[in-house]
Amino acid sequence: MMNKILTNTCKVLSAAAILLMTGSCSDKFLQLDNPNALSPGTYWKTEEDALTALTACYDGMQVMALYNDHCDGWRFGFLHRETCTDNGDHAWGNWQLGSTIPQCSSSPNDECFLRYWQVNFEVVKRCNMLIENIDKIPMDAAKKDVFKAEAITLRALMYNNLTSLYRDVPYLKENLTLDNPYAAKTPKAEIAADLIKDLKEWAPKLPSIGQAGKGRMTKEAAYAILGRIALFNEKWDDAIAAYKNVIGKSELFKSGDGSNYKKNFADLFTEANEEAPEVLLSVHFKGVGYGEGCTFGISWQAPLQAFEGSMNLCDDFYCTDGLPIDKSPLFKGKLGKGEHGRDNPDYARFQNRDPRMKATLMCPGEEWVEGSGKTYDGTMGNWATTSTVCIRKWYTPGQSGT
Repeated sequence: MMNKILTNTCKVLSAAAILLMTGSCSDKFLQLDNPNALSPGTYWKTEEDALTALTACYDGMQVMALYNDHCDGWRFGFLHRETCTDNGDHAWGNWQLGSTIPQCSSSPNDECFLRYWQVNFEVVKRCNMLIENIDKIPMDAAKKDVFKAEAITLRALMYNNLTSLYRDVPYLKENLTLDNPYAAKTPKAEIAADLIKDLKEWAPKLPSIGQAGKGRMTKEAAYAILGRIALFNEKWDDAIAAYKNVIGKSELFKSGDGSNYKKNFADLFTEANEEAPEVLLSVHFKGVGYGEGCTFGISWQAPLQAFEGSMNLCDDFYCTDGLPIDKSPLFKGKLGKGEHGRDNPDYARFQNRDPRMKATLMCPGEEWVEGSGKTYDGTMGNWATTSTVCIRKWYTPGQSGT
């Protein structure tokens, strides 16, 4: 009986081997289409298909290594990246992704660099997919141009991110295929020149502020991105020309009657004002609990010391007379090295300063929640470990434990 089973098994295996050998001679035996891409045979038929594809381009910016940021865990959002510079610090050490950068111990293989590379190129891929295929859809030509312009502008923004960090990168205006799976690096200067050229052509096709859908690209946002790319690449004339299309088109935000300058700045970065006229482009989330992420407005205890502002950033804010702290007669603090710290806080240094400073940083002597009577002076249990100033911008104090 055992011999019969073994014989039948060998016959089955032999038959399978023959099928594999004969099938390997035919292209039809293998799936050549990318299983992760939209099927060209069934998709790109209706305007709804185009809108879904465009939505996917915007959706790609929500990830926690790009424009989404929640301070807990192994993420690399924009607050994480900002505190990798001399503007901040990772106070909890290697628990946070990117902490090797301020420690000067990073390497090209660090996960933070890989993640940032991947998420930017993911948006590039989605934008290219729309640009390559939208002409297959029978829809209004002007609306088709708007969709293309949005994708081209989003792609330009991603390439500005990439070239700002990595310099020379593969410049893909068409997606890679199985037949063409590799791309060499293109010099940063060539990429920037082509991005500027693209935006000059396509930005005018976008709707103006107030005429675009919520969270959608506008003409002014596209020109602002063009201006940023030009500035980052020292194309001054292009930057000036681009910003002329933005200045005067976007109204500066005012909180209440506008007389409280701190609130004019602080209140702009709240959920209630995410659609304020000053906001040219924003990344939108449905809200907490939908599985798509959120901003870092909620902290289990506040002020949170996982990320800190640096004294370097704090001291960069001028006094109210428009002079730097080492030249202004309004500065009453101490300038000597080591004259301000956790054990000897110099409260005078935080007075008579640009009101945006205390809207950006939680400084000693301030209330985390106005009117709470709880002063941030080290007794709240979260005194910043290296600089004495925590980050306040973007947080929603009333939604945080104190």
